[in-house]
Amino acid sequence: MLKLKFSSIQTVVLLGPLFTLSSLVANATTKNAIEASRPAVEDCAIVKVITGDTCPRLQVKLDVSRCGDSRKTVAAKVSCEASGESASIASSSDKFEYRGRLVIKRRWWGGSIWEPSGTISRTRRETPLLSNAVRRERADRPTNSMRPPVDAILDMPRSTEESIRAEQLAEQEAQDKNEKLLSFLTDLTVRGSVDLYYGVNFNGPTPVKVIPTAANNQSQNLYRVFDTAHDSFQFSYAHLMMEKPSGPVGAMIDLAYGPAMQGVSGVLTDASQMNVKQAVLRYKFENGYRLEAGRFVTHLGYEVIEANENWNYSRGFLFGFFDPFWHQGVKLMMPFEDTLVATVLVVNGWNNSHDFNASKNVGAQIAWQASEFTSICANILTGQEPAVVGQAGGETKSIYDLVATYKANDDLSLAMNAAYITFAAPTGGVSSVGTSLYLHYVLAAGWSITPRLEWVDDKDNLVFGAAFGGGQTMTSYTLTLEDKFAPGLAWRAEFRRDQSSKEPFTQSSWTSAVQETATAALIGSF
Repeated sequence: MLKLKFSSIQTVVLLGPLFTLSSLVANATTKNAIEASRPAVEDCAIVKVITGDTCPRLQVKLDVSRCGDSRKTVAAKVSCEASGESASIASSSDKFEYRGRLVIKRRWWGGSIWEPSGTISRTRRETPLLSNAVRRERADRPTNSMRPPVDAILDMPRSTEESIRAEQLAEQEAQDKNEKLLSFLTDLTVRGSVDLYYGVNFNGPTPVKVIPTAANNQSQNLYRVFDTAHDSFQFSYAHLMMEKPSGPVGAMIDLAYGPAMQGVSGVLTDASQMNVKQAVLRYKFENGYRLEAGRFVTHLGYEVIEANENWNYSRGFLFGFFDPFWHQGVKLMMPFEDTLVATVLVVNGWNNSHDFNASKNVGAQIAWQASEFTSICANILTGQEPAVVGQAGGETKSIYDLVATYKANDDLSLAMNAAYITFAAPTGGVSSVGTSLYLHYVLAAGWSITPRLEWVDDKDNLVFGAAFGGGQTMTSYTLTLEDKFAPGLAWRAEFRRDQSSKEPFTQSSWTSAVQETATAALIGSF
């Protein structure tokens, strides 16, 4: 019988690898046990950005830079709850799922804000995203009892491994691109409106015989801004705005078309910018300040260019003859305590894409939310304007503007706008002053009525441009009835009477101190 004898050194040589292998197995078992005992949910994600005022318009982004994800920021899907004052948010990646909740918080000084309720949880996906090749390979894999030996796996052709890996990478890249596109579209705000009207001027003005232009709009309704046509079905204005509001860097472009936009652009605009109402780049600082550069609408006045955002259909005297429509330059907005926002701006001038002298216009705004029901906004814009814009050239053109609003209850709202404009020319100064009062009352679901009263003292023929001795005083009475008969769609019926202390209006072959119009308008918005 053959007997084998081993020395102590031989024993160590033979048994050493066995002990090493058993130690590795034990360590792997311990590591798996530790991994299994770790909690599945980790509170590492935070809400980075919340935009939107109502739940259906909420857009949320999560900061997941501390979660071990391949991305730093992910967009979350918002699911509104029945009350409309809370919502759940969820987002998925190839490894993790994030879930949380938002609630609305009402502020005592007015308005509301959405904020997170609790923490955002992170859960590892039980079923990771697999490529088609991996799914096919796993479907063909034997069960545990028939699993092939390790040598068979190690002998797998390299080309097969590389093809699987290449397909995985390609699918991951495609998924990342899709997620980036989805994140971009989710965060993109798109708004727009269209309005058209039919109006009658009871003075019976002369029919239009040439196509209106920005320099000569062939206005039949005198001292009007957009509703200038008599006895004609008129498409007035259409605009489409796309905005990227979140993050430190944002952008907005607002394109518009129609006779109203032709008047907004005016004669001092490049042809390439004729249909660009706004084009803005934004940067938000960590302290909340926001810098904007480009072409943007004015900070002055109460009424705006879009008909759907006004209570009346026709625009008042202050909107059309006191305030500019837009500026080109830079502005800085500085919020304080959520109730006060200060804005300063430096621009080329009034409604001009080029500066025609070496002097810029400077402006400022103080917007104060005094209470839940009251807001006050004070504005100023001043600067030297050349002869192409002003009267004699070289004068300082300044406007001081005040807007106040008060919401008595859900049905009744009031607003006031007062403005004072002056030209301080070397040969002497001229000025004009005006005010507008608004009352908006909800009659029933979708129905509302808005009377507006305006008064302008144009003693120096500054804003209206007439040549009356001693100027003129103009008063306007407007009554607008609105019916929002479908979501995003409304019609308005409006009667307006303009009355002057002189006789600036034409009536057939003679002049008149009164101009009366009736207008029916259809307004769509989204």
